[in-house]
Amino acid sequence: MTNEIPFGKYRLLEKLATGAVAEIYRALTRTAEGQDLTVVIKRIRPELAQDLSFANQFIDEARIMAMIQHPNIARIYEWGRQDDALFIAMEYIEGTNLASLMQSRIEQSLRFPPMLAVHIASEVLQALHYAHGLKDAFGHSQKLVHRDICPANILLSSNGEVKLVDFGLAKATSRVQGTRPGIFAGKYTYRSPEHAAEGEIDGRSDIYSLGVVLYELLTGSKLHAERDTGAADIVRAIQQRPPSSIHADIPADLDALVLRTVSLDPAARPPSAMDLRTELLTFLNRWDRQVDADALSSFLVETLSERKSGTDERVGFAFGEATSHWFARGDELVKADAEELEDGDAEGRAKRERFAAGSTVMAVEAADLGTGRHTKAWLLVGGIACVMALVTWMVVSGLGDKGKPTVKIVEPEPRAEGFAGAVEIKTTPAEVLIFVDGDLVEPMGNPPRLMSQRAGKRRIRLMAPGYLPWEGDLVLEKDKPSVLDQTLVERKGKLVLQSQPPKALIFLDGKKAGRTPTTIEDLSAATTHKVVLRARKFAPVEFEIKPADWPEDVEAALVVEKKLEKQTRKRRRRRKP
Repeated sequence: MTNEIPFGKYRLLEKLATGAVAEIYRALTRTAEGQDLTVVIKRIRPELAQDLSFANQFIDEARIMAMIQHPNIARIYEWGRQDDALFIAMEYIEGTNLASLMQSRIEQSLRFPPMLAVHIASEVLQALHYAHGLKDAFGHSQKLVHRDICPANILLSSNGEVKLVDFGLAKATSRVQGTRPGIFAGKYTYRSPEHAAEGEIDGRSDIYSLGVVLYELLTGSKLHAERDTGAADIVRAIQQRPPSSIHADIPADLDALVLRTVSLDPAARPPSAMDLRTELLTFLNRWDRQVDADALSSFLVETLSERKSGTDERVGFAFGEATSHWFARGDELVKADAEELEDGDAEGRAKRERFAAGSTVMAVEAADLGTGRHTKAWLLVGGIACVMALVTWMVVSGLGDKGKPTVKIVEPEPRAEGFAGAVEIKTTPAEVLIFVDGDLVEPMGNPPRLMSQRAGKRRIRLMAPGYLPWEGDLVLEKDKPSVLDQTLVERKGKLVLQSQPPKALIFLDGKKAGRTPTTIEDLSAATTHKVVLRARKFAPVEFEIKPADWPEDVEAALVVEKKLEKQTRKRRRRRKP
């Protein structure tokens, strides 16, 4: 594509891929602040956009997709129609997808590190936990299920972020798959048995699909089931070759977890995404490996920068079109035609033809991120160490005989080795904020548990609206589970009620409590109180005082002032005799 194509308020810069459902473009738009924003436009194919069933389902699902705000889910900026075309404008993610990364490891005859496999799965489960529990503004569950968990729909950014994409579109596509074969070609491997049978599905269907993905990551074996291969055949294949039979360092109980995750019976699977994530983090703790976004980012660079061409020539793979491979869907993606590339981009064309869609546009070498970066880093560290040693020698030498002060060497406190077992949380109230050594941590699972805590003495602080904070030490032992059982003291507060006009009658929780202004002592801050103010010739005012309304300072009073509005009475018209 040599020229920009206007598309509403967007400028389509480059066609990234074409698939059975959509055409994918890299595009630019102008933000409210006047800055250019790179986005991905997913333009639904015209024949599908004209399908009324698909269009209605697409619009319904797009509304839900726009509600999703989670760091592990690609952001939706906008959706709608433009020139009779349905489209979605989405976050442009610089990186690659899990399918391409797995393919790169296969091409290099390299194993996918099991710690990173579990880390990626646990990040996807965070997205699923959020989506499965999504509620609308009225508290109604959206019963959102992804329906299409597969490696191509899991993005990995150059910063090591894991993002799930295509929430909602799978449901819209399923409306027309019966009349348009091939819409889900290549995806049957990951579909749960209840989904394949077109039965009722819930979040456990996504858990099954992720279990198949995890198996492939741990073993390096693609299942590649044909369309007529049932879920029972997939489970049988996993049972016959569990991960530990391929790689002996994988624990047998991780085998059991994978088998449970892909069980044909949904009731036998982990009941929720968070429950499965909690169990996976247990294995990371046992391996004593702390895997994070930085580790994943380094792994991406090392893997993709070492990708080989068919002639054993090292190819500069780079971060860029992460959103191309998975967006278009279909069994195989069709790359943009060579004619659409600029005439002078012969080198770029050669690189693109070596890879499936989803290749990248900015070379790793150009960003100085190739394999030689480790040598440069060590040279830099060594140079800094030499400078520090020289400065220290100069300072000590400069002291000379001026008193020859005694140098006290402070030994650093030894760091606890390994991770503690799960810390089960039993608190009153049940909903508390938990700080470990000053950092806010979020418990997981049911019952709630703290994971990934290093062994040793930890300073715990518990806070909850309406309660006095609690702080104390908790000693965690390596690989040993423990329980944090603590009851917080209910806070008693001072409530000051004022009104305009004054002397309004106060009803507190249905009982008279005097007239404004007044001060009410020792009121429970842990309870929601209903207050009504009444005065003659004024409309009554009703409001609630909730635990979160009280000031942080436990000694400070909560001052509430309300203005009452005058009542207006309509005059009755006299009937004419």
